Amino acid sequence: MVPVSFPEGSKLLYAVGVLFGVLALAYFGSELVFALSPTVKAVLLFVAFVVLLVLASAIERPELDAAVYALAAGSYLVFVWYLIATFDLGKGGVFLVLGLSSLLFLGLGYLVRETGLVVGRRTAVGVLIIGVVLAGGLIAADALGPQPTYTTEFDEEVSVEGAEPWSDVRVGTLVVENEHVLSRTLDAPTYEACSYTAGSLHQRDEVRTDGYESEGAQGYRLGGGESASFELTVGTWLFADENGEILVAFEGEPIPVETAGECPAETDGTRLVIVDQRSNESA
Repeated sequence: MVPVSFPEGSKLLYAVGVLFGVLALAYFGSELVFALSPTVKAVLLFVAFVVLLVLASAIERPELDAAVYALAAGSYLVFVWYLIATFDLGKGGVFLVLGLSSLLFLGLGYLVRETGLVVGRRTAVGVLIIGVVLAGGLIAADALGPQPTYTTEFDEEVSVEGAEPWSDVRVGTLVVENEHVLSRTLDAPTYEACSYTAGSLHQRDEVRTDGYESEGAQGYRLGGGESASFELTVGTWLFADENGEILVAFEGEPIPVETAGECPAETDGTRLVIVDQRSNESA
């Protein structure tokens, strides 16, 4: 076995550390960590880049400063990815972000290589403290701010008379309001629908929230002070046979719509029962 010298081993360890650091930042950006506002997440990722860049310029050990520079560059890459994936920048905005980022790193590379950019330890510590205080303040302001409110109104009855096979039927409306000044990623309630004919269960399926498509890395985003309305629908197959044809039992009279904590084993006649799935998860 060929012995590994300390410098080569330290490079490997630094590389693994940088890799895990970038993965941690990417996970932070892609998941609902502490339900933070997308705006706050973007700022935190940029603050991490600035702090790591300053710390790298203050480190005097060649291998260690290179590792921290790499981690700073990785954090900026995650920041740019998060901006593009989460916010609607448009083609021009994406081009501008990428172009300015290129100029930024070319300039930083010149400063580091040609001018020997060095930041004193006292300055680096000051930037670190400012970064931590800023991050803590943003997280606190975000966490203490109001979360989106969800108001669901279901129709008292639905009709599938003349409905096309494999189509959608409206069953209600979901209204979301974001009273916070910052943007929020929505975590809308989910519902299950159970159809009954002659008092017994016929079909069950999820209730779809029309228009609630993913807008980026974390889903539907609502800006500060904005509100949105979504139509709740179910598929006609809840009222149909295996060929998609509406059953005679569901035609004619409107079908009553009820809400319950769970889908009952049987009901009093033909009806549609809506269940809030969050109540079952918390039970």
